[in-house]
Amino acid sequence: FFCKMSWLARLSCNIQELRIIICPTGESSAGLREYLQYNYEWIKILNPRLPISIRSAETAAAKITCRYDFNETRSADVNFLSAKEIETLIKTFSADGEKMEKSPNESDWKDPQVAHAKYRGRVCF
Repeated sequence: FFCKMSWLARLSCNIQELRIIICPTGESSAGLREYLQYNYEWIKILNPRLPISIRSAETAAAKITCRYDFNETRSADVNFLSAKEIETLIKTFSADGEKMEKSPNESDWKDPQVAHAKYRGRVCF
């Protein structure tokens, strides 16, 4: 499981912030709610300093916005997407961030316990 999810541990090096808008009851946000229910804790364990803003509003369209270095942003409408499709989208956001230019000090890996595994491209506990 851990080696398969190594991209998740690298999220905070590739992405500066995740903003999530979700409807707490709407069917269109069901996949996003499921993804957050099962993965939010892992994301925060592996990326404790990654800011994740989750805002809920009735009838809101499900949306994920990703902020990279130099304040560049990308957004995606995730209405009616499954949890697996949302995982693929976040993985794509992370892969895109890997290729982008990094600002000094903003993207440095700050957790020495995971840094070695991060630079090897996997996390194994």
